[in-house]
Amino acid sequence: MEQVITDIIDKKAAKQFNKLTPTKRKAYRAMLYAGAQITMNGYSVRDIAAEIGYSESGTSKLAQKWIELMRQGDVTVNLIIAAIQKLPKNKRFQHGKEIAPHVKLTPTVVAEEPKDETPRPTPAQTPAPTENKRKGKYVLGFFITPEDEMRERAAIRSSILFFQTYGKGAKPRMHGEYYTPGTHQAKDSEDSKKWLPLDTAALYCGCKAEIISKAGQNGVIERRVYKRNANRNYYEYNIADLDKFIRDNHLL
Repeated sequence: MEQVITDIIDKKAAKQFNKLTPTKRKAYRAMLYAGAQITMNGYSVRDIAAEIGYSESGTSKLAQKWIELMRQGDVTVNLIIAAIQKLPKNKRFQHGKEIAPHVKLTPTVVAEEPKDETPRPTPAQTPAPTENKRKGKYVLGFFITPEDEMRERAAIRSSILFFQTYGKGAKPRMHGEYYTPGTHQAKDSEDSKKWLPLDTAALYCGCKAEIISKAGQNGVIERRVYKRNANRNYYEYNIADLDKFIRDNHLL
C-alpha cells in the first residue's frame, strides 16, 4: 500500500508534492494512506491512527479530506484508487506494525522480614466482589468489544455506499472501467437497484466471499453478470438483498 502511494506521487504528482513543506508532505502522505485504508479496505480509524502516529480525530479529518478530494475527481486520488483495485489481496490488505519481541523478565528477590509471633485476631473474610468479565478481544493492543465491531461495521457499510454513489466518474476511465467496480451507467438507467461486486459485497456483510457467492447461486441474494471472459463470469449483488441477508443472519 505504501509503495503504491509512493510510486504514484513520484510519477504523477512529484512537482506538486515537492512544493510542500516537510510537515505538509507528511500530512499529505498520511491523508492518502489513511483515506485508502479506511474507505477502500475497511480498516477502522483507531487502527490507522495508531499506525500513522496521528490522533483518532486527526485521522478522521484526513479520511474526510480524502473523500472530499475523491468527490472532486482529484487525479492523484483516482490513480491510487485504480492502482489499489488491481493489487492482489495479500498486498492490498497489508496493515499494522511489527510486534515487538517478547522480553523475558527476571523476578526481583526481596529479603523476608522477621515474623512477628504475637497472635492477632483473624478478621472475618468476606468474598471479593466478582467483576463481570467484559466480552471482547485484543486487536493490535486495543480491547475491542462487540459494540465497537458493530460501530466499525456500520462505518464500513456507509463508506462503501458513499463510494458507490460518489466514486464513479462521468465517463469510463482506466481501461474502460468505472471507479466503482461492477457499476455501469447504461444498466443503472434500466433500474433503480444498487449493486456491489463480490469482494465489496463480502466486506459489506462482514463475511467470506464464498458465503455471498453460495447465497447468490442458491437465489438468496439477487445477482447479475457485469463482466465475463472465456473462463468465468463476474457477478455483482443487489444491495437490498445484502441488507436482508445481514438481518436474517445476524451479521450486524
